[in-house]
Amino acid sequence: MHTVPNPSFYLKTIFFFVLIVQSFTATSQQASPDDLEDYNVAPKQLNNDRTLKLAYIRQSYSTTTLYVTYTCVNKATAFSGLYLNNLRIVDKATGKTYTASNTYGLPTRADSKFFLYNLGTPMMLRIDFPRLPRSVKVIDVLEGSGAGTETYNFTFKNVNVSGAYQMSAKDEEEFDEYVYAEFYAKSFYTHDPVIIDIYVDNHYIGKLEKYIPTLTYTPKCHEDGTFTVCFPTISKRRIYATAKTTASSFTWNFEFTPGGSYSTDTDCSVLELKTK
Repeated sequence: MHTVPNPSFYLKTIFFFVLIVQSFTATSQQASPDDLEDYNVAPKQLNNDRTLKLAYIRQSYSTTTLYVTYTCVNKATAFSGLYLNNLRIVDKATGKTYTASNTYGLPTRADSKFFLYNLGTPMMLRIDFPRLPRSVKVIDVLEGSGAGTETYNFTFKNVNVSGAYQMSAKDEEEFDEYVYAEFYAKSFYTHDPVIIDIYVDNHYIGKLEKYIPTLTYTPKCHEDGTFTVCFPTISKRRIYATAKTTASSFTWNFEFTPGGSYSTDTDCSVLELKTK
């Protein structure tokens, strides 16, 4: 004779099944050790010579982003050359080092021709690193020797990134301006093997000493072999440039507007200086 199970047996079976499903779901949704919360930090810390300010740090799922203000406080020259000399983040507790994953056009070569305008409003720069682990609480941002004595040195020490201090509403508003801020640039290049002296707005900047040998190739902004000048606005500028070979002399004299095409979070375009 076939026995009909007690209704309570069905209820218990369903109950235990639901418990198993819920347990599995909770486990699958539980954050892994690598899942990190997002938050912003506002160090607002100046470097040694007050030419750079580490304004904000964003800790997102995959990146740690530094927002640095080029303050233009040094007015000794109209333009200053810049490159990132072994920029790194060091965990104060363990000494572990992290290197940048994206510098958004800021060069990392000593012979790079990259210049920032000193006589305008501050420019906002951005640098990405791999997301720092949750265990990292205090960091040093170091460049070069880490002494922080060189001009325009990206060195900021004892920066708290633990999320211990959250940004105020005013900070959040200002941070949004950093996120969407751009600086404006022009990258000059030539296909000809000549050395070109470049002046902008009657200020001598430096020499374009490299050239692009492939005549059909147009370099991108900030690319090796270009000469990049950065400004806080798209105000019209004047360029004067000269070059001389054993056989000929060349002169360029014209107006240009910085920018022109979107490139790596800066509004930048390239311009060829032709000798033919």
